[in-house]
Amino acid sequence: MESYLETRYETIKSSVHGMADKVVEAVLAAEKSFETRDVVAAQGVVDSDVVINETERRLDKELFAFEALTAPHASDLRFIVASVRIVKDLERIGDHAVNIAEMAIRANEIDSDKKSITPLTAQIAKAATSMFTQAVAAFHNNDYDAAMAVLVLDSHVDALCIQIEKEIIAKVSGAPEAAEALLITLLAGREWERIADLATNIAEEIVFILKSWDIKHNHYENPEEFA
Repeated sequence: MESYLETRYETIKSSVHGMADKVVEAVLAAEKSFETRDVVAAQGVVDSDVVINETERRLDKELFAFEALTAPHASDLRFIVASVRIVKDLERIGDHAVNIAEMAIRANEIDSDKKSITPLTAQIAKAATSMFTQAVAAFHNNDYDAAMAVLVLDSHVDALCIQIEKEIIAKVSGAPEAAEALLITLLAGREWERIADLATNIAEEIVFILKSWDIKHNHYENPEEFA
C-alpha cells in the first residue's frame, strides 16, 4: 500500500510539473506572437488552452482525492496543498496567454506594421515572462533562493504597467485613428502584469513547500519571521 501511494504521489507531482512546462510554452509563444504579429503562433496558444484547462480539472480532483484518502507526511502535504493553488494559478496564466495571443491576432489585422508596439511593451513582456519561467524553474529545482528572487521583481513589472498606461493615453490623444491598436497594447500590458502577479503567487507557494513559511502579502525582506 505504501508503495502504491508513493507511486501515485510521484505521478501527481510529475503531472503538476508537466502542466507548468505546458503553460511556460504558451507564455513564450504568446510573447512571440504579440511582438512579431505571428498569427500562427498566436492560434497555437489559443488551441493549447484546451489541454491546459483539462489538466487543471483533472489535477484538481486528483490532488483533493489524494489529500482526503491518505495521510501525507508534512512535506508531502505542503506540496499537495500548495499544488492545489499552483495549478489554479497556472490555469489562469494560461488564460492570460490566450488573451495576449487573441490580441496579437486582432492587432495583426489593424496594425500589421507594429506601430503600436513600444519599447515598454517589449520590456514588460520580457520581464513578466522571465518572472514566470524563473518561478517554474524554482519549482522544478526546489530552489528557495530562486523563488525569493522572483518576488522582488514584481514591483518592476507594476511600474512598467503604469508607464505603459501613461504612454498610451498620451499617444491616443495625438493619434485617435490608432486608438484601437493602442488600446490593445495597453490591455496587453495589463495581461503581462497579471502574469507577473501570478508568478509571484507561485514563488510564494514554493517558499511554503520548502520552508513551511506563509510569506503572502509582501513579507519578503525577513521571511524567517513568519516561520
